[in-house]
Amino acid sequence: MPRARLQQRSRVRGVIGIRDKSMIGAIIWGIQQLKWSFHSIQFKHIPRSTNTLAHSVATNCLKNGGESYLIGSVSMVVDDGLWGRRKRELD
Repeated sequence: MPRARLQQRSRVRGVIGIRDKSMIGAIIWGIQQLKWSFHSIQFKHIPRSTNTLAHSVATNCLKNGGESYLIGSVSMVVDDGLWGRRKRELD
């Protein structure tokens, strides 16, 4: 059986961009149904402060209606956005 480790933020709607709370329940139910297909699965809370890259990728995709895959690198859009935020914090 396949293995998976899902990491979830505390505020689901912020990650997936859903404002209708009834849809969140359906998504969580779907995840619960899928978990039985795996031999081993873990759910972990990741604080927002340590999850800025994922938050930036999700926000950018929601704004632009696109998809983003980060395999061994950081997309330029996200990197530029984080750098701009860091510069403002230093000011």
